[in-house]
Amino acid sequence: MNIQDEEKARRRRLLILMGENTPRNLTLDFTTMADGGLPGLVGQTWSIVSGKLINTPTTTGNELVTNGGFDSATTGWSAISSAVLSSVAGGQSGNCLEVKNGAAANGSARQQLLTAIDSWYLGSVYHKSGTGNGRIYVGSTASGTDLFDSGTITDASFAKKVFSVRAKTTDTYLRLFNGSSTVDITTLYDTATVFQLLLSTLFAWRKFATQYGIVKAGCNVVAGTPEGVYMNLDNPSNPANMVTCLHNGTNLVLSKRVNGTVTELISTAATYVAGALVEIRRAVNTNTYQAFYNGSQVGVDQTISDASIINNKIHGLMGTHQQNQVLNFTFTGA
Repeated sequence: MNIQDEEKARRRRLLILMGENTPRNLTLDFTTMADGGLPGLVGQTWSIVSGKLINTPTTTGNELVTNGGFDSATTGWSAISSAVLSSVAGGQSGNCLEVKNGAAANGSARQQLLTAIDSWYLGSVYHKSGTGNGRIYVGSTASGTDLFDSGTITDASFAKKVFSVRAKTTDTYLRLFNGSSTVDITTLYDTATVFQLLLSTLFAWRKFATQYGIVKAGCNVVAGTPEGVYMNLDNPSNPANMVTCLHNGTNLVLSKRVNGTVTELISTAATYVAGALVEIRRAVNTNTYQAFYNGSQVGVDQTISDASIINNKIHGLMGTHQQNQVLNFTFTGA
């Protein structure tokens, strides 16, 4: 891009930021666009790569996991269900964690993380099967699985497992689990890391001429890393009020954020289909919201009447992990 084109792009972004040039409808097909910036929407961490729109949200703050490398010890991790925890050679990088079952079945290593309620976090852990398989849980309680469940993992060599989660409590628990119920069976973990995400970098946005309509996007989603759309955002720089609809690879989740506090309204299993549309529909002159996935309504109609949401005219995309891909975006104003 030459200097003249850069200046035109800058002016266009400024018009959007100032609330001018507000269309009623917008359709974007990212599969036909060249690599680079994000035309039609504003999103500082979004870019088009090989016909797919990718978000690489910004992490903020300090590493939350203590001793996630296990290089010389298992300090910071609690042994659960009589598990035997050891730092052993042959890790993804240096030593790794071995979780061996003791007398009780399905031992695990657990660490309590200090989190901020309704903030988003990006995490990853490497896993390799020893004499048995593994499983990774992230939960709001010491035994919880509500935020992330990797399912049984059976990696012959170290493989990276990723998740992005919204904390529901000030204490969030990461568990590295032994999937076997047999004594002395082992599984291996390494390089566990969790960082907070900067909320404003999750969103690509535009101000439209109406607060009513349909917002939808075709998404490829890595399980455990929600992706989708939102309506009625108040402030892209300090997002505190909006309605979101995200698919996490298993469920479609419709939520509202009111003054920074999130309430899940729908969380219903919806079979994942690559490229399927995630949608929010809001009929004109109503406060009735519907969640759709792959062309079908999920859950029941929801009435959202919060004054901090219903008159906002900013709509767009929400992406929590760089492995996800958005193929297209449409807003049709009502």
